[in-house]
Amino acid sequence: MIEKEILDTDLIEDIFDYDVILVGTNCYGTMGNGFQKQISINFPYADKVNSSTPYADKRKLGTVVEAFEENKPKFCICFITYGYGTTRGQKNYLDYNALEKCMTEVNSRYPGKRIAMVKMGCSKFDGGGDWEKVKSIIEKTTPNCHIIVYANEQEDYFLHYRKIFKNFVQLYKSKKITYEDYYEYLRTYCWEEVHGIYSQMPDNYAPTKKGQYFMTKKE
Repeated sequence: MIEKEILDTDLIEDIFDYDVILVGTNCYGTMGNGFQKQISINFPYADKVNSSTPYADKRKLGTVVEAFEENKPKFCICFITYGYGTTRGQKNYLDYNALEKCMTEVNSRYPGKRIAMVKMGCSKFDGGGDWEKVKSIIEKTTPNCHIIVYANEQEDYFLHYRKIFKNFVQLYKSKKITYEDYYEYLRTYCWEEVHGIYSQMPDNYAPTKKGQYFMTKKE
């Protein structure tokens, strides 16, 4: 059952604090945006497990698969939609029956465990479903689990970093940060976008071509 909803923190920042992390995804082996993308970038083993399942197989709907490595978070990947993005223009493409089956399996596998999730199935990246309906399903199916929901809206992964890059350009142009700081910020966020926030950036790392697009000349 849901014990708490958190609004002021992203789950990716607290991800090592839980026994299991739930990730809702599709049957095509893609984790292309939103929270799914954060997981695939920061913890590639989860993406590898997901992409190793049968491609576009509808029989995956309502099933789960685990992904874990030693001393790293354990993920329970839940197949709750068939397609990804908006399916033929439908904003709500969440399969509620599949969600219910997945959550029932979660309750069976992880009794007494601390489990974290976003508002799974309710963003445009993982189903576009109705949170109140999803919440009702979770409450009904997981009486034996301790679930924490990170309830802030999922961001577009790529637009998030584009906004960051643009912000630093403006800070530098308005002389609120030095060029050296500007370059270091850009270098850091280019690394994080591609490799995640938990990996070590080499000292000699230079901004990617995408990052270089936002570079301005030293004044």
